[in-house]
Amino acid sequence: MGLLFFILCLSWVLPVSAQDDETSQTADLELDLSKTNRLSQDDQGRFVVDAYVGEKGPFPFVIDTAASRTVAYRRLPVALGVEALKLRSKSIYTATGRTEALVYPIPEISALGSTIYLEETVAIADPSGRKDVYGLIGIDLLRGKTLAFYLNQARVQLFQNLRDLPAYDSWRMTQGRPVGYGSLAITLEMEGLKVPAILDTGASFSVMTSATYQALPSSARAPKKRQNERLTRILSSSGVSAGRIVEVDNLKVGEVEYEQVEIIVSDLPIFRAFGASEVPAIIIGTDVLGRGEFAIDFKNWRFYQR
Repeated sequence: MGLLFFILCLSWVLPVSAQDDETSQTADLELDLSKTNRLSQDDQGRFVVDAYVGEKGPFPFVIDTAASRTVAYRRLPVALGVEALKLRSKSIYTATGRTEALVYPIPEISALGSTIYLEETVAIADPSGRKDVYGLIGIDLLRGKTLAFYLNQARVQLFQNLRDLPAYDSWRMTQGRPVGYGSLAITLEMEGLKVPAILDTGASFSVMTSATYQALPSSARAPKKRQNERLTRILSSSGVSAGRIVEVDNLKVGEVEYEQVEIIVSDLPIFRAFGASEVPAIIIGTDVLGRGEFAIDFKNWRFYQR
């Protein structure tokens, strides 16, 4: 299993008051699939869409709602025949720590009907075993818009405004808050414990801190459960972190509750870097998000489910 996301700054508690710009009328429009984007998944279960560099492509990119910016894997400049800029690199922070990334003269990347114009593109090491993915679509392309995942139809759409989302008033809404450079965090419940959570479609599985697991009622009352824990490793471009897979009795994300959910426990460097290693905190990945259709409003900081 693997996890990769790129975050320059992350805060687990950053409340704001959201200001709506949508009307109260319910949109009765049906989804026009011809205007949506084809959605697939890579071998780790992450959501993938086609991206383009100018007129070249398509290149499959992972949609990463916890990445502060759009980045490429090194196989993209290789495919384009582009050389790295000399004496240039950038330091980035991934799940397992800090690493240096090469910089390439790739000025723009298009996906989901939008284009992000870059002075240069950062390219990180190719992920092991994922030969069909060329990069990550980050918050810089999603900022201020609404991203809807129609998983039943294997489609995804990026709307300029929330009110453009067909029948948005019929979706169940959970108010969240911004973290880092514009990702969305919500407060969820695990066995009745309220836990700050970042929604990360760039993570193929969900990860919580040891402090979170130790605070759960089942951790204290069911020591036999710990005998069934399985060890695992978490991979990213900057290294490997150890983890263990545990089972949580119930997990409530927004308005939807799940029973007997497997989650990885690991005190990742990313948790320590932002002061969340000693308190309950969790990253929610596609193993949970992929169980139902959902949308993220990056303007009003809301999470929608149906």
